[in-house]
Amino acid sequence: MLRNYFNTAIRNILKNKIFSVINVVGLSIGMAACLLILHYINYEKSYEHFHQRSDQLYRVTVDSYNGAELVVQDAETHPVLGPELKEKFPEVLDFVRMHDDELVKIKVGDKLYKETRLYFADPSAFDLFSIEVLEGDPKAAFHIPFKIALSRNLAALYFGSTDIVGKTIQLPNEGELVDVEIVGVYENLPPNTHLKFNALVSFSTLKKSGYDPGWNGNNEFTYLLMQKGTDLQAFNDKLVKYSAALNDKIENSIFVAEPMNDIHLYSNKTYEPETNGDARTIYFLLVVAFFIIVIAWVNYLNLSTARSAERAKEVGVRKVVGSSRLNLIWQFLLESAVINVAAMILTLIVVQISLPYFIELSGQPLPRFIFTGFSIWVIIALLIVGTALSGLYPAMALSAFQPVAVIKGKLKSSNHGFWLRRGLVVFQFIITVILIAGTFAVFQQLNFLRSRDLGMKIDEILVVEAPLTIDNDSINQQRMSVLKSQWRQRSEVQNISNSGSVPGLAHKYLNSTTGVSITGVNSDQNHHTFYHFGIDASFIETLGLGLVEGRNFTDKEKNSNQLILNEEAARLLGFENAADAVGKKINFGKTETVIGVIKNYHHHYLKLSVAPIIYWYKPNGYFTCLDINTNDIHATLNAVKTDFEKVFPNSTFTYFFLDEKFNQQYAADVRFGKVFGLFATLAIFIACLGLFGLSSFTALQRTKEIGIRKVLGASVPGILVLLSRDYLKLLLIAIVVAVPLANYLIIEWLNNFAIKINVQWWLLALPCVLVAAVAILSVSSQSIRAATINPVDSLKHE
Repeated sequence: MLRNYFNTAIRNILKNKIFSVINVVGLSIGMAACLLILHYINYEKSYEHFHQRSDQLYRVTVDSYNGAELVVQDAETHPVLGPELKEKFPEVLDFVRMHDDELVKIKVGDKLYKETRLYFADPSAFDLFSIEVLEGDPKAAFHIPFKIALSRNLAALYFGSTDIVGKTIQLPNEGELVDVEIVGVYENLPPNTHLKFNALVSFSTLKKSGYDPGWNGNNEFTYLLMQKGTDLQAFNDKLVKYSAALNDKIENSIFVAEPMNDIHLYSNKTYEPETNGDARTIYFLLVVAFFIIVIAWVNYLNLSTARSAERAKEVGVRKVVGSSRLNLIWQFLLESAVINVAAMILTLIVVQISLPYFIELSGQPLPRFIFTGFSIWVIIALLIVGTALSGLYPAMALSAFQPVAVIKGKLKSSNHGFWLRRGLVVFQFIITVILIAGTFAVFQQLNFLRSRDLGMKIDEILVVEAPLTIDNDSINQQRMSVLKSQWRQRSEVQNISNSGSVPGLAHKYLNSTTGVSITGVNSDQNHHTFYHFGIDASFIETLGLGLVEGRNFTDKEKNSNQLILNEEAARLLGFENAADAVGKKINFGKTETVIGVIKNYHHHYLKLSVAPIIYWYKPNGYFTCLDINTNDIHATLNAVKTDFEKVFPNSTFTYFFLDEKFNQQYAADVRFGKVFGLFATLAIFIACLGLFGLSSFTALQRTKEIGIRKVLGASVPGILVLLSRDYLKLLLIAIVVAVPLANYLIIEWLNNFAIKINVQWWLLALPCVLVAAVAILSVSSQSIRAATINPVDSLKHE
């Protein structure tokens, strides 16, 4: 019997080739898009899961307040915190401190390397984290200073082998290079972790370097291993009380624990080890995946119910010859299963072909083979749910036909499934309007951010990083002076400046401090966090910053005990205006005098508010900015590089363009816009495909009616309006529902940005117009064809 069901299903599918193709193509596109999105989401949610005890690992961060106002959330804490929490809280089993050193020089033999992912760590790092040790026993040696463990990649880079335990490399320590013994090699960490370290140095090394492991600074990531089943909220309540008792040490701040598994998607604090993901992005894409697959199922359901009258005679004959309702249900479900399986086969081919392009588009190192583990369960679920949802209702509806009603022809004029089809069409229109409006909003917001005046010059700025040398600071400064003199002689170089940071870099390239106040005015009231870095006298001019009051630093006189503020820093300090700040003394570690105020500019991208920044004088920073003439960018770059290599022949010329670096901050949002736009387009295409099929079938059913109307004098435009107006009514209902929903979702997404567009009327009206145009085209293509058929042929139609 099953074989008979299968053969009958194949015959019915082949008999209606157009509708079968529409169903298979629509379902395959929907399932492929859904699979790709879920593959991406699964990867984003897999961060830290390779750690065997990731569910017991928590990171402690700091929330700083100015009175009742939360002013900053910092991912780094104080070095003494971990030991104290282990001692005072029984739920804390162990801790590990991770102190990052972003720009450390490593000397191996006679070669110098720059490593940006080196951390000083406690021995417990090898217990708390799932680090696969390949060589040596680093945990046993990490209580001793000047010990290091390298990743497999770093060991291969430095020595060409992992068999290197006992060998030494050299690291800087108090201005000198000292020997550090290699005590272990570990397997490279997977990419789905927020804490990517290529080298670990024993934390006790910091103490030997004069580092104060007390309450004076917070530069450590602190991770805790907690008892299983620990109540996070109860523990954080304890941390609030513990923080209050330390108010004289941590200045109006509160320690907060967060699950390590949540960091990548839910933590967006200052001084994060890397730029994290965004849970809202994941949820938006999950909604898109749901919309896409539901639209595909809706198409199948619509076309199946629309064909109910056509298949009524088949059902009647089957019942007359003895088929039970259950047999008919199995028959129609099998047809649905065959369609879904055929669509899934096409889906698997499409997914595997498109996966490399999707990986490039997403910007994440997703697994290149999708059909394992989680994806297998998704495929099975899509087949089962898709077959049930798209096949069960038509099966129940068709199998319920009564043979007597069929014989009398009553079903031909019935509205069986009419309201369901209408509701599903409205649902499709609602989703389509929302997706188009969302796509427009994403790209308009990104264009708005990129075109907005940043308050500074970032075009034509070449940033050269400091040379990697083993010379002491005085020799390096002399050689840099020579190099800058040579650059200034070139006509292509308009200006040169040095600074400890440049716009567009992460917070970790800025220093931060609290307790800054106007001397003798509000020293006990101001608890804002201020960022600061050193600049030379050319920094303001080179980057085109506006000095609104006071004066700049000058290289011709001493600039000690002098500071420049930006307007936001002056405001938070309590000055009524920029002019009021000039000449005043503030507490900044020691008493300093404000000599100027810079107009606010966006040091970071416009997702963030303008940061309060303090500038102090430092003529030799790590970054050298060159304002260059870009008429012949390659020739200019080669000339600058040639000068650099003459002065520093053993150093690598490392550079970037400031506008490119700044715009990289928007990379994740740009990728989201492209991914969202792609899948929104696919959803719209699937909806149009279903609408095309449904209108085609409707036109086919009304062929005789159209012929009669033409005989009675109806025009082609009149018939076109007749066939289209029902869909336009449904579209109007959908617009009434979709517009407020789209407006709400767009505003929710825009809340991620400190500076954002206003949702204007056209942003919601234009998608409605486009959907109406697409709907009319989809319906008209079939309606015109039906309306232009010879009435004689139409009247012959049965």
